[in-house]
Amino acid sequence: MRNPLSAILQCADGIVQTVTEAQTASKGQKYALFDTDSVDYIAESSQTIMLCAQHQKVIAMTTSIDILF
Repeated sequence: MRNPLSAILQCADGIVQTVTEAQTASKGQKYALFDTDSVDYIAESSQTIMLCAQHQKVIAMTTSIDILF
């Protein structure tokens, strides 16, 4: 994926969808249960969000520096 903001949105959407599915499946229970694949997906997506946000920060800072000079 080329655009870090698009990746952030796609990963966040996937996390929300995964959590919503777990909540729906465990309706009426005190806790939502996640299978191992869901936990792995949420962890991987969260890491991707953090990496893309860091990359976007570098892009923003580089753009800011370019504007100053």
